[in-house]
Amino acid sequence: MRTLSGHPANAVAGVKLALRDYPASQSGARDLISTVWNTLDREFDTTASTINLVVDFLEDEEKKMDLLGAWNAFKIERRREFPDLIILPPGTSTDYTNPRVLVATSAHRAVPLTVVSGHMEFLRVATNDPHQQFLRLRDLIDSFEFPDMHHQLPFTLLRRLVAQRLVSRLRPRLAFQPLLRADAESLDTAIAHKVHEYLRFPFHFNSTLLTPPLHLHGFDFPSVARLNDSAAVSGLLRDLNHHLPLFSTMARITLADWTCSVAHCQSPLASTFPAFARSYTCLQHKFPRAWVVAHSVLRELHISIVDTDVSHLFTGQVALQHLARSSLASARPPLPSQLLPGLASAGFTMLDHVAS
Repeated sequence: MRTLSGHPANAVAGVKLALRDYPASQSGARDLISTVWNTLDREFDTTASTINLVVDFLEDEEKKMDLLGAWNAFKIERRREFPDLIILPPGTSTDYTNPRVLVATSAHRAVPLTVVSGHMEFLRVATNDPHQQFLRLRDLIDSFEFPDMHHQLPFTLLRRLVAQRLVSRLRPRLAFQPLLRADAESLDTAIAHKVHEYLRFPFHFNSTLLTPPLHLHGFDFPSVARLNDSAAVSGLLRDLNHHLPLFSTMARITLADWTCSVAHCQSPLASTFPAFARSYTCLQHKFPRAWVVAHSVLRELHISIVDTDVSHLFTGQVALQHLARSSLASARPPLPSQLLPGLASAGFTMLDHVAS
């Protein structure tokens, strides 16, 4: 009830009554939502957090699904009432005369929305900017609070609340833009501090004990670091095998650039090549940062991503020098040093020049 502390006593009593009547089937889900909505001065975010908290504590699955369905319908109705966003030209009669500001106009007020020009954002996520993503996720963790109850919640319930009310908000953001691995580990530490502050331990426990599974003597809390590693590797595989040819082609061009310009024509994703053991952290400005994070995960776990499509060899449109470099580690015996220069001087530079 911390959210309701600033409201009149009769309003708080009304919400408590609605919370008691709904599980007892004495009122409907829509009645509960309307009561909370009006009591909280029609504040959407505060109402959403309250409804989500009620859903977490409902034991009846049918009641829970009924409340979720009513809340989703309520959100759709609220969105239809939002005013349209327009760009106001300079010199218009408004307090916001900056031409690089979107203004939401209605009959009551105008709300400024600053246009971001320094980077690209997709679904409110800064693309290829893991530091900006880290700051936003850290703000989510800092603003997260455990429910204020008369008695201390058990440890198992704390784990469930972290998974359902916090990590469920972090996971989709990580799928769009993974973090640097050190930043992801610091978020795990921040969650551990939240748990410590709530339990009021006399000493800080080692944050690494929070996320291991129970059979490894941990507390089985969800790990942001492991979710981040999984998101990075899954994102790399998704890019390389994208169902849209345009995106998969762009990804393969990027990988070819990484392979030939930096890794000496040896795949940086296959553990059989020396290029796999290198660290590419210093080259994050050249390649997608999520890919560099994924390579770090693959290298640590010694997992390879092997390109099984070698159809380019059948077309012959591949340089002999590229083939020589990519097979240098496995060539037995090694190729004579003068072979390629001799072929090049004779005009044989591609595979289809010497074979069909």
